[in-house]
Amino acid sequence: HGWYGCCGAEKSFLGVSGVEYSLFWTRRLAKVSCDVMPMLALVFLVLPRSATSVSWIGSETLHPYLFHILVLTWVNRGLELLPIPKVTSELGHVVVLLLHIPLVVLIQYVL
Repeated sequence: HGWYGCCGAEKSFLGVSGVEYSLFWTRRLAKVSCDVMPMLALVFLVLPRSATSVSWIGSETLHPYLFHILVLTWVNRGLELLPIPKVTSELGHVVVLLLHIPLVVLIQYVL
């Protein structure tokens, strides 16, 4: 059962009666229909139906997707315990970005 108090529709819903009241559900149907069309276009027109040159990547992405939040939580908790200096140079930023490579390898192959 839907709730019409969402997104500012409550005032409109409380002010209707008669036929408008019995057809108020068509607003939600129209919204869902409009929201589904881009998704269907993506599924049927954009996503490949056969193997492509990058299809092998798909089988390697499940574990990082599932465990990245857990690992990043551990990293953040560990970084809170260390007195880390503020990085202000470009070289420092590059070093920080390069330090992400072992983290990615850890998530991909160890977990």
